[in-house]
Amino acid sequence: PDIKAGDPGLDFSVRADGTIAFYALRDTTEWQEIPNTLFTLSEFGRVTINQLEEKKVTQAIELRADGTLANVTKNDADGRVSDSYRFDEGGTKILSHSVYTYYSTDKENEDYRLLKLVESFNVADLNTRIIKEITTGEGVTTPLGTLESRTHYLSRHAEPPEDDLESTLNETTLGRFDYLGLSLVDYTETYLRPLVPGGEVRFLSSVQQQYTVFQLTRSITYKNPAGSEACGAGFSGCEILSYEDLTYIPGTTDIDFTSRYDVLENNINNAALRSVFRTEQVDDRTTVTHDFKCSCYGIGGRSQDFANQKNKQVFLPRWEGIGFLSL
Repeated sequence: PDIKAGDPGLDFSVRADGTIAFYALRDTTEWQEIPNTLFTLSEFGRVTINQLEEKKVTQAIELRADGTLANVTKNDADGRVSDSYRFDEGGTKILSHSVYTYYSTDKENEDYRLLKLVESFNVADLNTRIIKEITTGEGVTTPLGTLESRTHYLSRHAEPPEDDLESTLNETTLGRFDYLGLSLVDYTETYLRPLVPGGEVRFLSSVQQQYTVFQLTRSITYKNPAGSEACGAGFSGCEILSYEDLTYIPGTTDIDFTSRYDVLENNINNAALRSVFRTEQVDDRTTVTHDFKCSCYGIGGRSQDFANQKNKQVFLPRWEGIGFLSL
């Protein structure tokens, strides 16, 4: 964009991932502040439009390249995300509703904007695209739909013991904490739909995220071998089923490939490599997965499960073997 002397305006910027952001006007008293984003244009043509009220984003609407509605995100009065809604491929009905909870309700607290929990609910059976029809009304505290997942986020630091509020114990001495407030995921619980309408959801698995400094490097999957109850504290009552190690392209935050291991006898040091694969999105609705441990076409190793997907052999010049196109 052109830079004009005395003009504080910032027209647009191009982010590292290629997203182009276009900004609202600002005056000369706001030189040092990043202006609000009016809309962004991302890879594959998705457009996100931010609706502003008194210079605060109240709602964001994400559209696919073909103009169909993909997601709607609503913010609270302080600009924090409170709810999000995911729509089906045609934008004709809402598939899921997510509710956001933060570590603090005190606006002066440093954790006021630090995510604590995101709960997602399947609302497809309500068969509506009207947000007001699935939001909780006055006196109703439980979101409509059935629970799909709970994503728990790391706290910024350890809380001091109740009997020693002046304790010097902190995140560096006690382990897993998000002391820069980056909203790092701790673990995610996934649930299956009830077997009968109105029944209880069934726990499927918990996936813990592990980091090297602040970069995700491993995901560990836990399951309850004895039933459908969620894991207890520290994943008690569950066993390690598998884990995935992420390898990045050197000097970048881009994942090069993923190695998936089956864990034997609940011992993470006793694991067998199941597959090595790379997944890449090639357009708004297509993802290519290149798996090096697939026997579908006579390649050695275990066959990869592509249930409910159409698979087509494709050529990926960076690799040898077979690629799969998910349509």
